[in-house]
Amino acid sequence: MLLVVFLTSARADFLRADFAPLTLRPRTNAPAIFDIKLHRAGAGLLEGALEITFEAGGAVVFRQRTQDLTLAAGTQSFRVITPPLPPHESYTGTEARLRFVTKTAAVDLGRFPVEAASRGARNFVIAVCDGRSAGVRDVALWQSLRLESFFPTSPNADKPIATSPAFLLPEDFPANPLALFAFDLVLLDGDGFALLREKQLVALTRWVEAGGSLGVLPGRGLKDEHVRFLNGFASGKNSAPFQITDTGEFVAGGEPRFLRGGLGRVVVASHPEEAALATPAWRQAAMFLWKFRKAGPAIVNRYGRPWDPAIELAGTEAREEARRRRAEIEQFLTTLLPNSTRLISPGTLALILAGFLIVVGPLDWFVLGVVRRRRWTWIAFPLASAGFTALVIFEAGRALGHEDHRSALIVTDVGPGGRVLRESRFELLLSARNRDATTEIQHAFAVPTLLAAQTSGNRASPGDLEPVGFSGQMGLRFTMRQQLRQWTPQFNRITSLEAPDDASGVPWAEVEAGIVGSKEARRHLAVQARFAEIAKGHPALDFALLRGGGVVTGSGGHWPAKHLEAFCSPAAFGISELIARTAPDAAGNFDDLPLLDPNELDEWLLVISRRTPDGVHLYRRLFRTDDQ
Repeated sequence: MLLVVFLTSARADFLRADFAPLTLRPRTNAPAIFDIKLHRAGAGLLEGALEITFEAGGAVVFRQRTQDLTLAAGTQSFRVITPPLPPHESYTGTEARLRFVTKTAAVDLGRFPVEAASRGARNFVIAVCDGRSAGVRDVALWQSLRLESFFPTSPNADKPIATSPAFLLPEDFPANPLALFAFDLVLLDGDGFALLREKQLVALTRWVEAGGSLGVLPGRGLKDEHVRFLNGFASGKNSAPFQITDTGEFVAGGEPRFLRGGLGRVVVASHPEEAALATPAWRQAAMFLWKFRKAGPAIVNRYGRPWDPAIELAGTEAREEARRRRAEIEQFLTTLLPNSTRLISPGTLALILAGFLIVVGPLDWFVLGVVRRRRWTWIAFPLASAGFTALVIFEAGRALGHEDHRSALIVTDVGPGGRVLRESRFELLLSARNRDATTEIQHAFAVPTLLAAQTSGNRASPGDLEPVGFSGQMGLRFTMRQQLRQWTPQFNRITSLEAPDDASGVPWAEVEAGIVGSKEARRHLAVQARFAEIAKGHPALDFALLRGGGVVTGSGGHWPAKHLEAFCSPAAFGISELIARTAPDAAGNFDDLPLLDPNELDEWLLVISRRTPDGVHLYRRLFRTDDQ
């Protein structure tokens, strides 16, 4: 949609905007990417910033302001990353309002409809980079990877599950791994892989290790950095290195190779012919990329009938299970609240009340009687009431304290050697007064996440607070501004791939050498015994060992087992019944936190909990005992 707005000025400027999402339907509960073009005709330069206001059902969800722009005559194109868009009752319920704000004026650039997920539905996105134009693109290739292709009952885009493509040119492919949070899968085909630069390959590596899924179909024109990129995922059973010819052509290895990198998945294969897209080998590759549970194929056609997303995603049992699971997670988070609240002492209250009665009683009568002005009691009594009310408020504030309370639950996922793969910080702000809070964020995503008790639809129920505002470049450096209400808890999630080095004190090398590197690793009782031995040697650490659907053993820890399971194991309903874990999304619904496949007995998760001065820190290490 093109909207034209005239800027009335001495230069008779002409300004209009094009605003379009990178894909038709952005990924549910994940950051979204939009392409913006500003067209200007006029003399000189125009300085200002672009302000985007997202509204759902007529209510403002959040505002985002870009960094300062300088517009000359012509067209300026750029991309913006936004926080996750909230689900709404219909696909047409969300829109974006654009304004160009200068020092002296704000130019309205109009409203643009935005496709957001409806309640009970899930939108998935596959990023396709093939270096081809639209006319020669292999449409059947990415369509064979659509998640809904596994469900014969839901072949259309208006069903509860819909997968959309996002076509990227190699030169426009993100070099920031956080930008890849907008996608579930990335598919690199031919030149789309060969033309990627080293910084883009580094970003892909970090995103995969954080939980992304990548399909690579190499062709010609490859360089050494492309081979190093692929070999970085070749380990364990898949340790055979990849090779290219002297002319830069990929040496095909027959069947697709299934690789694991950190928390993510990689499939490397030759470009398949259209007939091969329907073969069991390619279907297995698609299931691997989507991180299907080990029991996923059986669930798709359980009891002799196809799995029905409409029932599984929006059914009553699914909603009840979702609420129960979220309540467990929130109970886990609310342990960060202060353990107790100081109240005004009874003696102080008694003194204040006695003083008030003396002032409005005998003192008022005798003093005003002496000066023969008892009619002034209509002035003295309200003043005394206001004064003692202020005194009670002052004492209450002094008892509760004037300092803000800030604490955090940090979930750090580590890889081999304790190398940090990603970190999610759930920060609690408990303000001593009504105020605006500003948080500076670098190389991370930050989104508010409301507790269920604070949520009514998409908006917080208490009060008419201003919507959250973001200013700057999301994912690189920006500011989050939000209003805080006195003594009302506010949780924010901050997700980063550039977390500090591991400082847990966990002997990761000892764990890996004693468990994964042991010849007895497949003997599960030996794994438990080995962990118990390590725990005894490090009594300062509280640990839990999870496998399948729950906690196998532990040293006590700070948290009940059901809370750890809610954080680490996928739910047994909806899309989580099929997918063990999703690509990172940085949203406040915790969908990307579970890591375990309940049906995969060779998959283990070690969770270490440590108290910190401002909360709790969880370290998680996912490993497989069969990958040696």
